[in-house]
Amino acid sequence: EGGRAEGPYPNCEAQENVLVLHKVDKTQKEGGCINIDFIVPVQLDGIGLLDVLGDEPAKITIMDGDGGLLVATSPPNTGRNSLWKAHVTNPEIKERRGVVLVTICFASSGALSFVDYY
Repeated sequence: EGGRAEGPYPNCEAQENVLVLHKVDKTQKEGGCINIDFIVPVQLDGIGLLDVLGDEPAKITIMDGDGGLLVATSPPNTGRNSLWKAHVTNPEIKERRGVVLVTICFASSGALSFVDYY
């Protein structure tokens, strides 16, 4: 589906370790948030999300040490096995300096593939 090489969100390379939001049973609601809290400010270079499914996009909130916020949203329903590289469609994410917190919220299922920073 979404991860085909000719598609808009190709996923043609092994992703190694990913962090998946997954409900355990049918009584739980879908979706949730992943927080990445850096001890010291970092420069953010990229974020990759897998399998953003459903009609609601994933929301990425990036906070710097001065309390400044940058909010980016994924395209809705990128498809199964898709890889959306946030910094490609939202270039203001790349080389974002002084980042202390990244919050990624999925309305449905989804996974964090990578966070590139230094």
